[in-house]
Amino acid sequence: MAKISQVGPEARARVIPKGPGSKAYQLRTPIREAITALGPEDTFELEPDAGETLRQLKVMTRRAGKEAGRAIEYGESEQGSLLVWLAEPTQRRRRRGRTAEPEPENLAAQVM
Repeated sequence: MAKISQVGPEARARVIPKGPGSKAYQLRTPIREAITALGPEDTFELEPDAGETLRQLKVMTRRAGKEAGRAIEYGESEQGSLLVWLAEPTQRRRRRGRTAEPEPENLAAQVM
């Protein structure tokens, strides 16, 4: 179980910064640049470093894709690397519904 303790307002100075100045954001820079340079038919491969898991690579890649504003997909290769490509654009589904106003000559629609 986690240890819970009360701290003063000076504890906020110990918080790890988020955003463009953070260490994690800077570590994602090469992945973000590779995603930005991806074409519709391109794919790139990421191999984990020593001590780095495939799960960590997946999380970093997904976040870098969001930061780059690109929808990506990825999959694992047989060699234990991560293959990354751009996602196919999906068509937006339109909601089916009634028209705003019933037609005057359609009495069945006016009853409701």
